[in-house]
Order: sequence, then structure tokens, then C-alpha cells
Amino acid sequence: MKAGLFLCALIAAALPSAAAWAEPAFDVFKAACIDTSVDHGAALSVDAVRDWPAAPQSLIDGLSGKRPSGETNSNVEAKLKGSSKAAALAIVVAHTTHISDGVAVPADVCGVMTMGRVDASELKAKAAGYAAVPLNQALIDAQFDADARKNAVIYAWRDEGGHHTPLTMAEVAQAKAGDAVLVLTLISEPDQAVLGLAVPAK
Repeated sequence: MKAGLFLCALIAAALPSAAAWAEPAFDVFKAACIDTSVDHGAALSVDAVRDWPAAPQSLIDGLSGKRPSGETNSNVEAKLKGSSKAAALAIVVAHTTHISDGVAVPADVCGVMTMGRVDASELKAKAAGYAAVPLNQALIDAQFDADARKNAVIYAWRDEGGHHTPLTMAEVAQAKAGDAVLVLTLISEPDQAVLGLAVPAK
């Protein structure tokens, strides 16, 4: 999901400035995206986000349709918590034509974005701990330019009964609908971060 910092920009444009506050972004990501296996309805209904208001239609429209990076997003839904660009947390679910940039596998995506103070090292540690596989450098190189790569991580694996087997970019490209293949992307900067989980569309 290359909507990453583009999503941050869309939300920031709609919100005034205010003092920052911290949010457990990975905890929300785990509850809404990981624990639901990227089931869109379930993701938007978990306790962590159930009472969040729907995001502005401008954000939905901005993430829908064909993206500059080539993928096309549809069935986009989002919720947004917070009232300032220094204190916002959003969840987005969508269907996309590409499970990752350069990999044309239709996918379901669930992402959590946070704006405010971001502990990038903690987010990276939690993402790495959950993925439990090496970074997929080929997917990182395909999605990000040299400057952005230092702020991004991507993991790809097959879940085999709870055991994570790392996948190459070519192996991800062979994924079929319903396969237990997962691609986790984290983009982090000091004041914003996006966590995304994509699986082959069912």
C-alpha cells in the first residue's frame, strides 16, 4: 500500500495544528489488521476503533481509484480519530490491484496511520518481532526511492500454522487468492507513521 505518507498528507490537510499526544499505533494495528486477518468488516468493528467517526469523504476519494504508483484502490473505508494534524490516528481498509509495488496480485489491505510523536525504533522493533522474517529488500527497492528507504521496512512471508516462512518478491508474485501470504509495510518518520498489512484477496 503505497498510500503511506500520501495518507498522512491528506489527513494533515484537513486538520488544524495542536499539541501532540502519543497513541499505541502498533496495538491498534495488531487488533484491527493482524488479529482480524485483514477482514475489512471486522477491522472496522474491533473495540480499539469501533467508536471512531468515519473519515472525511475527501480522504476516501483521495485514496480511491488509480494511484500514481500504478495500483488501483477500491472499496476504500476509513475512520479517523483526532482533531489536529499533531494528534490523529486513522484506520483504512481497501481492495487494491497490487499487494505491493511491482507485484500485481489483487489484495485486501488494512492500514493504521498515526500523526504526532512517533517512536520509529519501537515501531520497527514491534513490526520485526511480529514478522519474524528478514527484511524483503527487493520489495523495499521496488516501492521506495533511495531517500525514502531509510524510513521504510517491508516483510513478506507465508504463514504455515503460525510459522512464518520468508518469501522472495518472485514468490509473492505467485500468490493466489486465499493463500496465507502476508506483506507488512512500515513507513516511519519522527512525526508520522503508517503500518500496512496486505494479503491476497479472498
